[in-house]
Amino acid sequence: MIWVIGEKIFDGLMIFAPVLGYIPQYQTFLKNHSSEGFSTKVSLILLLSNIMRIVFWIGKRFESSLLFQSIIMVIAQLFMLEICVRLKKSDYLTNKKPFLEDPFSLSNFWSWDDFSSYLAFLGLFASTLLLLSGVFGMGSSFYWEVLGTIALATESILGVPQMINNQKTKSTKGLSLELIGSWLLGDVFKTVYFVAKGSPFQFLLCGTIQVVVDIIICVQIYHFKK
Repeated sequence: MIWVIGEKIFDGLMIFAPVLGYIPQYQTFLKNHSSEGFSTKVSLILLLSNIMRIVFWIGKRFESSLLFQSIIMVIAQLFMLEICVRLKKSDYLTNKKPFLEDPFSLSNFWSWDDFSSYLAFLGLFASTLLLLSGVFGMGSSFYWEVLGTIALATESILGVPQMINNQKTKSTKGLSLELIGSWLLGDVFKTVYFVAKGSPFQFLLCGTIQVVVDIIICVQIYHFKK
């Protein structure tokens, strides 16, 4: 009985813990009226990887807690993305900065000025992925293995855009220490979880890479705040 309760708590932490770090980051946005320091590419990676992971579950069932984790993360990142777009638009209006001249240019990808453009892209991505899975995934375990590998490989580079942004600006101003701390603790926790649950190899590899990147970002925070 105790083991069952403990397992349920463990699964609950697995579902909700990864998004908890975004709460103080969201509060920082509201407090500063700015999303400076946070790379929206983080949201891009999390949205794409978790959408792929949800579709991956259709072809290769894994723990339901990991499925729910992906659904919760998609919802959380939509909230993060919405406030980033809203604050950026407010900054444009306040400081009379120009809007994007050509929103359809590849150089302006994921830098759009309206939230609906992001939703349209994500909807198109999800629809295309479902169509491809219906065509190539029928009776093909190879397709699902490849999709799972791509999904987890994408997620594993989650912190890379933030790491690059920190290095480029030589600053971590506006970046919530609680967020990065939650990344590190969460990634260590879920890597242990993957081992304990015997999850597919893709999950374990993803977790290990993320822990390494998290540690690098922690070093950056210490270095740039000296």
